[in-house]
Amino acid sequence: MIELRDVTVRQGAFALDGATLAVGRGQYGVVLGAAGAGKTTLLEAVAGLRPLVRGTVLLDGDDVTALPPERRHVGMVYQRSLLFPHLDVRRNVAYGARGRSIDEAVERTGIAALLGRDVRTLSGGESQLVALARALASGPRVLLLDEPFAAL
Repeated sequence: MIELRDVTVRQGAFALDGATLAVGRGQYGVVLGAAGAGKTTLLEAVAGLRPLVRGTVLLDGDDVTALPPERRHVGMVYQRSLLFPHLDVRRNVAYGARGRSIDEAVERTGIAALLGRDVRTLSGGESQLVALARALASGPRVLLLDEPFAAL
């Protein structure tokens, strides 16, 4: 479960003020808004990549507001896939992975045929699938997708 309580985040002149929401375990939540409305900023706040001005972030009932991103166990996939160009597909998926979850992530995303490829040769859609597999392989409690189908 993701729960935000009165979350305020600032980025330059932009402010997301007083966001409150709850998405239950096994449910999907969708944040809609115009370009520049703060959708990515909100997701980054949940992931711990943006500091909060105020408010609380709870994951599965645990207050993670003060935890660094690597201790929140949140997977994040951006609109642009942000793959490591010096690593092949297999090593991109394995980055930050937990045990046997690599094989499961590869199977769930259907990218087995891409594993030996240089990521710089992938199409936009293939890159998104690799980024999704990498996020899944980390064994996240929560998976945040920022316009994940833009390149598909």
